Amino acid sequence: MVAWLFSYWSAVLPMATTGSEAGRAGAAIGTTLGTGFIISIWTCGSIVLGLFVLFTRGRKVIVEEERR
Repeated sequence: MVAWLFSYWSAVLPMATTGSEAGRAGAAIGTTLGTGFIISIWTCGSIVLGLFVLFTRGRKVIVEEERR
């Protein structure tokens, strides 16, 4: 996910540094929205996978061993 975020930023950076003032402002707004979207997908995926791990655990089994 971090690689996805950095590749997104590297793709958007040339758009944010060239053009008119309005174009740079639009690129900044779009970059902020895109970054928020990527981070929200990351967070939702982590929560869903965490809940799957939490609720699909097997029963706890205690194994007793004899000492010699």
